[in-house]
Amino acid sequence: MLFNSLEFAIFLPIVFIIYWLVLGKRHYLQNIFLLLSSYIFYGLWNWYFLILIIFNSLINFIVGIKLEKIDNPLLRKGLFFLAIIINLTPLILFKYTNFLIESFSDLLSLVGFNVHITTLYILLPLGISFYTFKTLSYIIDVYTQKIKASTNILSFFVYVSFFPQLIAGPIERASSLLTQINKERKFNYNLTVDGMRQILWGLFQKIVIADTLAKTANIVFTNHTNMIGSDHIIGILYFTFQIYCDFAGYSNISIGVSKLLGFPSIQNFNYPYFSKNIAEFWNKWHISLSHWFRDYIFIPLGGNRCKNLKYIRNIIVTFALSGLWHGSGYTYLVWGILNGIYYIPLIFHKIIKKENNITNNSTIISIKKFLQIISTFVMISFAWIFFRAESITDALLYIQGFWTTSIFEKPTVSTIGIIFIIVFVVIEWNGRHKEHPLQMEKLPAIVRYGIYYALLALIFFYSGTESSFIYFKF
Repeated sequence: MLFNSLEFAIFLPIVFIIYWLVLGKRHYLQNIFLLLSSYIFYGLWNWYFLILIIFNSLINFIVGIKLEKIDNPLLRKGLFFLAIIINLTPLILFKYTNFLIESFSDLLSLVGFNVHITTLYILLPLGISFYTFKTLSYIIDVYTQKIKASTNILSFFVYVSFFPQLIAGPIERASSLLTQINKERKFNYNLTVDGMRQILWGLFQKIVIADTLAKTANIVFTNHTNMIGSDHIIGILYFTFQIYCDFAGYSNISIGVSKLLGFPSIQNFNYPYFSKNIAEFWNKWHISLSHWFRDYIFIPLGGNRCKNLKYIRNIIVTFALSGLWHGSGYTYLVWGILNGIYYIPLIFHKIIKKENNITNNSTIISIKKFLQIISTFVMISFAWIFFRAESITDALLYIQGFWTTSIFEKPTVSTIGIIFIIVFVVIEWNGRHKEHPLQMEKLPAIVRYGIYYALLALIFFYSGTESSFIYFKF
């Protein structure tokens, strides 16, 4: 079920009414209803793959309890690694089988054996990368004794399958979401209203910005060999904002729906395109995943508490794995490694640090900060070419299109999307110190509601065919 579908527009109000008006004072029944709603939400796509989610939930619930009870370090470690294997096996089989087959074929070709290997048609279960990482973090945290194992099977099953986050995150940790599921929840008017605002903003990002830009971006990337250089610039500019608005839009809707159900959620995007360097960008883009790789891959490898060469190794390995998490192809691997390479100058200049404040509260920023933001944006946009391309060769041909005098010619594709981008950037810039731009309580009510209804009108105007979210395929 898509967040931007008519089915979900019917589904959510029904869930909300039953959840609060019928079951509002019965915590146990609320959790049962959340579990059933989540299974219906997922099952309307494919009921068969619910077996995977139920199996994943049951195995990790049992293993979590066993890890807490076993005293023998060797047995405990063995069970832990067995749980890791059980968690990763379905993900590898469904997502990486064909990639491994193709890679093996390429390896044989390099040593002189040309073998024709047939790949398999495999339907990737929606959300498998997200709920697998959610349960992996749970098992790792229980094993390292950062959290207690859940003894409430209902709460744990809700944690794994919680429908607002099930298909494309955020990847909420058990220490946050499971704790909230275990507690009784009371209706919070302010949280509900803010959730509705965030859903509105997410739908605007997806339907009005992302889907509009996607039409031209898809044309350019599909036919770039026949297009001039300026078309290539338009194509990657549009895709850069398309993927942001598509995924941040999903995250905002997900977080907004969670708020409607009484679950405050972590912020998953913090205006990443206003970042002044690559480290800041990855601290603000897909935050739940970035922090997952930081906590469970980068830090165990040694993090930044080592010499520069090992530090660089840790960065490259982490980003390479992040690239492969996004997709089973060489383009995703190159995209990940390229982002890792972007880090290297920061390591040697000792300027990697967490920066939550994008700029000061001033509307105008210094020329230095502006140039830093633009240079970071260009680097990120360049990397997105590999993310979007069908192959490494395709990506290189696309890049080759920049090195012609035709980049100064008038584009042959539509440039109306630039207006959408400018308006969007202005809105985000004005709201950059808030969780989302529609948190504007200081404005007069007539202005606020004017903006809400204007966004609704644009959403209805641009609504047409339901388009899937990009991150559904990951």
